[in-house]
Amino acid sequence: MVVLLNNDGCFIARSNEAKALGFEMGDPYHLNRDKIARHGVAVFSSNYALYGDMSRRVMETYGRFSPEVEVYSIDEAFLNLASFEARGLDAYARQIRTTVVRWTGIPVSIGIGRTKVLATLANRVARKSPEAAGVCDLAACCGLEYPGAATRLPRHAAWFWNFASRPRGRKRPPPADFR
Repeated sequence: MVVLLNNDGCFIARSNEAKALGFEMGDPYHLNRDKIARHGVAVFSSNYALYGDMSRRVMETYGRFSPEVEVYSIDEAFLNLASFEARGLDAYARQIRTTVVRWTGIPVSIGIGRTKVLATLANRVARKSPEAAGVCDLAACCGLEYPGAATRLPRHAAWFWNFASRPRGRKRPPPADFR
């Protein structure tokens, strides 16, 4: 399944199956019609009113699990889970994820970290790693709560870590950070 931009010009969302077929974000629809037909890919026009409503429902669900929900964008939020650490953050995050899917039908990925940068990185691991099954706590799974830990990550994640956490004015991470 692919979703097209409001003028039906290019892909703005893709299912995992469409990604596996090689469809990329921003690919032009008109150049992929044959491939879409050949593989029986469902094509939908975007529906921003529905997307906004579903986003509101997901954010309201998050609000039942944390008194502090910072809505970052239409499909991203940061929850303050500091007061829930005694419950076990991994189990609590899995409960949040299960509830969101049950109540909205929207599968979400949850990344846990001590900063927003670390939570964002953990979210990427949660989305991309089958072993994470949608939830990643960097401190629990990777010990990534201290500078220099980026050397344990794949190259693209190490670049993200260094880019997001480098001191101001530093143009590039040093090569040693990519070992």
